[in-house]
Parts: sequence; C-alpha cells; structure tokens
Amino acid sequence: MNKNDDMKVLIVDDDLFSLKLLAHMVGQHGDYRVDICKSAIGVLEKIGSGVQCPDLIFMDLNMPEMDGLELIRRLAGCGYTGALVLVSGQSKRILKASEELSRSYGINVLGHLEKPVCSTQLSLMLGRLEICEQAPLKKEQQFSIEEILCAIENREFINYYQPKVSLSGAEVKGVEALVRWRHPEHGIIFPDQFIHLVEHHGYINELTRLVLANAIDDAQRWRTRGDTFPVAINISMLSLSSFDFMDSLCQLIDGKGMSSGDFLFEVTESRALDDRRQPLEIMTRLKLKGFELAIDDFGTAYSNLSKLSDYPFGELKIDRSFINGIANSSSKANFYHACLALAGEYGMTVVAEGVETHEDWAFLKSTGCDMAQGYFISRPMPADAMPVWLSGWKIEFLA
Repeated sequence: MNKNDDMKVLIVDDDLFSLKLLAHMVGQHGDYRVDICKSAIGVLEKIGSGVQCPDLIFMDLNMPEMDGLELIRRLAGCGYTGALVLVSGQSKRILKASEELSRSYGINVLGHLEKPVCSTQLSLMLGRLEICEQAPLKKEQQFSIEEILCAIENREFINYYQPKVSLSGAEVKGVEALVRWRHPEHGIIFPDQFIHLVEHHGYINELTRLVLANAIDDAQRWRTRGDTFPVAINISMLSLSSFDFMDSLCQLIDGKGMSSGDFLFEVTESRALDDRRQPLEIMTRLKLKGFELAIDDFGTAYSNLSKLSDYPFGELKIDRSFINGIANSSSKANFYHACLALAGEYGMTVVAEGVETHEDWAFLKSTGCDMAQGYFISRPMPADAMPVWLSGWKIEFLA
C-alpha cells in the first residue's frame, strides 16, 4: 500500500470544471484519498460531522455565500489541524495576504497555487504535505541564552563537515560546515538545541562569524595537504538584513588570504522577513564579488518558489526529507523531478541532501542530478578527520 493512501485531500471550488480538473491532477501525483466539495458551507458540514477530517484542503478563495477568507476563520474556530493550500485567480498580493491571515489563525498553510494550476507547483505542495506528516516533534530547549553566549565567547562551538560529491564521477566538490557545540559537560550538542534560541535573541551573527572563522582555519590546514574545495557556510535570512555584518564576513575572508571562490553561502530560512530589499541587495552584491549562493532545504521554508526567480541563487539543495528513500517513493520522485525542472529553468546546480542508500544514489545518478550529500557518502565529521576520509574515498569509490 502506498503511504499516501491514508492522506485525505479535500478540494473545494464552486466551479465544477476546476474542481474535477484539480482532483484529477492530485490523483496523478499519488494514491491520495481525494474528495471534492462545491461550497465552503459543505466543507464545514463534512468536518463537523466527524466523518472526514482532511489532512489537506485545496481552497478556492472566491466562492459565493461564504468566501475562502471566512472559511479560513471558521476552520480555525472549529479546531482544524490539517494543512491548507489556497487556489485562486486573484492577484498575488491577495493570495499572500490570505496566507498571512491563515497563519495568524494558526492554520498550517503550505502556500498558494495560481489558476490555472501548474503540475510542477502542485507536486511541490503535495511534497510539503508529506514533510508535515513526517516532521518529528521538536526537542525541548535545554540551555539558556546566557550559556550559549558564554560558549561563543569561549569558542566552544566547532565545525563538523559533510562532503558534497558529483553523481557523475563521485569527485568531492565541496563540504558543508555544520556547527556543533562541544559542551564541557554534555559533550557534542546538535544545532536543534540552540539555533532557534540564538536567532530568537538576535545573536545569530555572532555564531555565524565564529563558524566562518573556524572554517577558514580548517580550510587552510587542508590546503597544506593539497586538499582544496569550497566550504559552504549556512547563513540565516536574518543575517542578510545587515549590510555591515555581511561586509565583515567578506573582510574576514580577505584578511585571511582566502577568496570568494573558497566559500559558498547556503541561505536558510527559519522565519519570514517583512522587508526583502536588503537581503536582495546583499545577495546580489555577494554574487558580484564572486561568491556562490545556494538555497538550502528547498521545499520546507517560506515561499521558496518565488525566491528562485527573485534571488541570484546558483545552487538548489533539495531537503533530505524529499530524498531519503526516493527510489521507492513516487511522491518524493514527483517532487524531485519538479525541482529538477525548476532548477533547469533557472540554470541552477542541484544538490540532493539525505542520500543514505545505494538505491537512492543510483536513482539520482540516472536522473541527472548534479551532486549528492548524505550518510551514503559520509556522516558529518570533525575537521581533523577530513584528510583520512578523503584518502579512503579516493581509494574505495574512485578506484
């Protein structure tokens, strides 16, 4: 049985043709249990009866008697816990405002689709639904911001590195720096225990600067052995609101005798930004300086589709949740192929994260993906372990 068999999708639209067309398109993307409804009132009756509580609702905004905006409010009032996708021929500003309204009511809105619905964008939305179903509960925060700031001052944060390799020839094309907290009492602490707290209190720039400084030191040591490849540094969208901070990173790289080609900035999103002008200017200036930019964890954050066309990204990293097990998942494969098509439109390199099996590696290689990253290649490792791993990789895989 396909795992989508248990996912209930409800489509609501007063236009019968649009209703049936979207239901048919959803059915082509997986074995979802699809139901249709011609009115907002009918949706509330279905949910209220307890017979069907959908995992996902595709909702037209412009409907008679009760429009989509009122239905959003009513869904929140009745405790709807599923996901929502807005579908409309209205302007993007109306769609965006409707998304924000949904979020303000606590509804998990995956995004919006413009009419006529594009099959590629539909694949992305359904892929996001699968991630919502699989997302683990977040661990409770164990540390105070004061402890974290003290750790930054004492340079207790270190970098682990995970290689990125080409699928065509298995050459190492770079590494991603992944921050770890080497706690004096608790050992190695992973980012999910501190990143959100650091961002919330406004200290993400201090941590990012330390990660880059560590990466420069490590890269220079590798160079003495003849191992030269770009190091990817994760940058929060919050950091891209500060001209001074990003200038300071460039100065740090230049001051250490490194160049823009030695580093790549992977942009991650943990929250939406109200003003995109500064991030757009900063990223464009970084591109002019010769830095490569990647959009990280594609498919899981805010309005990623629009950022592909608006921002100068050269690399698209598909989130591991869409890649792990892709060889045996039609829904993940659909999402992946949609990403390949989008990347091709914008001339972007595609990196598949979360490659853990030979079957997934073979699938990605056969479909033309550019690079892979994941446990099948290597787990994240301390800087000192990189030379040993590189020697083994060259012997075992490239022989």
